[in-house]
Amino acid sequence: MKKWKKFVCLFGAMTMLLSACGPTSEQGPANSKDPNPAASTPANVPGNRAQTLFGTGTPGGVYEILGTGMVNILNQHLTDVEMVAVSPAQVQQLPAMLQSGEASIGIGMACMFERAYNGEQEYTGAEQKDLVQLCGMYDNIFGIITLKGSSINSVEDINESTVIASTATNNFVMHELVKAAGKIDPEKMDYRVMSYAQAAEALGDGNADVIILTAYPYNGTLDSVASTKGVKFLSMTEETRNHYNEANPRNLMQAVPTNTYTGQTEEHWAPTVYTVLYANKNVADNVIYETISTLIDNVDELALSHPSGAGLTLETTQRYLTDGVMSLERMHPAAVKYFADNGVE
Repeated sequence: MKKWKKFVCLFGAMTMLLSACGPTSEQGPANSKDPNPAASTPANVPGNRAQTLFGTGTPGGVYEILGTGMVNILNQHLTDVEMVAVSPAQVQQLPAMLQSGEASIGIGMACMFERAYNGEQEYTGAEQKDLVQLCGMYDNIFGIITLKGSSINSVEDINESTVIASTATNNFVMHELVKAAGKIDPEKMDYRVMSYAQAAEALGDGNADVIILTAYPYNGTLDSVASTKGVKFLSMTEETRNHYNEANPRNLMQAVPTNTYTGQTEEHWAPTVYTVLYANKNVADNVIYETISTLIDNVDELALSHPSGAGLTLETTQRYLTDGVMSLERMHPAAVKYFADNGVE
């Protein structure tokens, strides 16, 4: 509790506003010293709320579907801003959109945003220190798939002529998997950068041999190609799993349960990404507080837009804090206050 108290105290001293954000909400902490010409604007009147962008995910992906559902719920309840869903061409572009203030809030993979924050790997030389965490969302397990008739049955079967298609971030996961398998040089792999929808189409058309998509709790794009083309999940040895987990402790393996998809008769292991809601650190305190409160209070409705929405709970954020996926030091102060107010330690 000492940590919470420390951050709650810091919260009162913060006056972080984006120019697009409107007046202070009664539901969240106030920034009473901040003069805002929109303060006299009636709340929840179309056209009177400032618009701000909410970053979702690539076309056809879970983040796009879930993010759109979140925006619809937020716009029914927020008093000061109107969220507009925006889908980046590639998911790895989202940290830069938040860093620049182009978008205010967005869904992200914790591992990817950590690399962006530190300026590592695909973000080398471009530290993005204005990124802050808001709340935990859900564990997202990948599916590594090929067509049912393919001669590729396991990660260990992949060779240098195998065409792998997905987003740049997901291709990095495949790079680490191939490296863990230890059969070939992952630097020599043929990776094709595509959205989920494009990757699924490429697999169906024979222009990709393997694609990697987020698969659990559910991915409609994966289900569609499984139902229409017939697919199989690649297996991997326990040795490969162990090597991967040792090298990637932020993305430990979990299993996609049996019968999650058409024709899937066995569970399949794959890396996990932990999904977190992020923001630019300068977003108004009241907007952040109200956003988190609205989403958690309406989690049942959110789950109707996509099953993964059911994970946006107090318990998920508590678990992510306990396991080190999130930290108080990296959270927006309004998020720290909200969870302190609601008993998360």
